[in-house]
Amino acid sequence: MPDSTDSIDSDGVNPRKRARTESVSITDDNDWATGDFAIVSSDNIRFRIDRHHLQSASSVFADMLSVLSGGSQEIHLTDETIEQSGTIKRFIPLLLSATLDLTSFKHDLCAILRLVRFLIKYDCQVSINIVKLHLRADTMTETNSSRIWHFIVSSVLDDVELEDKDKLHIEFKDFIEAARKSIANEPKSFIDSA
Repeated sequence: MPDSTDSIDSDGVNPRKRARTESVSITDDNDWATGDFAIVSSDNIRFRIDRHHLQSASSVFADMLSVLSGGSQEIHLTDETIEQSGTIKRFIPLLLSATLDLTSFKHDLCAILRLVRFLIKYDCQVSINIVKLHLRADTMTETNSSRIWHFIVSSVLDDVELEDKDKLHIEFKDFIEAARKSIANEPKSFIDSA
């Protein structure tokens, strides 16, 4: 059993064992600076949160936290595609307040896809359902390009009901053009894993 100074990364490995010679500077996030536990994003930003929030939101986080004991510990996330600070900064408010501001994602399809893939990876079922509810509520008033955005996110969420609703309103050429624009600046590894 690890002692109170141990931490693990998202692959279940103690980061000190992974790279003992590597010196990494970790910066504390200004908005999430209190809590009895820390998540360190793949771009080395520390987010503090009370561990019970993570344990209740995710079976994966609950399992990770069960191998740690006492004190203030950290989980170091390593996936440079979906575990960066921008994703964590969106995940924590979703987790704590059960709300999601979809307008913050309207011009950044890849940001919502990273968040959704993070929620799926960590089995955050309640948060996934909240995203689905917000998408369903949002589809009633959206333009054709927004429906394309909804369709792509719904596909990643495997939400057939919302996918079918959106397909009725999308012309194929518009869909392809919007998809190309949305992923143009993303690394190939992100596109291949979507």
